[in-house]
Amino acid sequence: MDDTPEITEMFKRMSSKSYSEYQIYYGANEREMMALVLENKPHIIITDQMPIRNDFNALKRIREIQKEVPIILTSFTPSEELIAYADSINRYNLTFLPKPINFVRLKSEVNKCLNIKEQNPSS
Repeated sequence: MDDTPEITEMFKRMSSKSYSEYQIYYGANEREMMALVLENKPHIIITDQMPIRNDFNALKRIREIQKEVPIILTSFTPSEELIAYADSINRYNLTFLPKPINFVRLKSEVNKCLNIKEQNPSS
């Protein structure tokens, strides 16, 4: 999920080329993202810091639904609060990527997350 249409379009281009065998869902806001998480139990979540502003509600709700799903957070400037919260939860399944997004690194992180999921199918 990202609130910037241009970044969402770049995600779509990258995913259609590199991950065509996977079902990809896009949410434009926290409500859409949470509905998609509840309905689909994704193998990975990539989201802008934007939905986490409100006391990290989205991230907390995701962890209640899927404790082990890898999450990649993106932001131009992570808040100290975000960094502290990220440190307080399972860091193994949380990656921070600064904006502007380096799509080579993003693809590498997605591949790592998918490999983790494939090795631990019960997650």
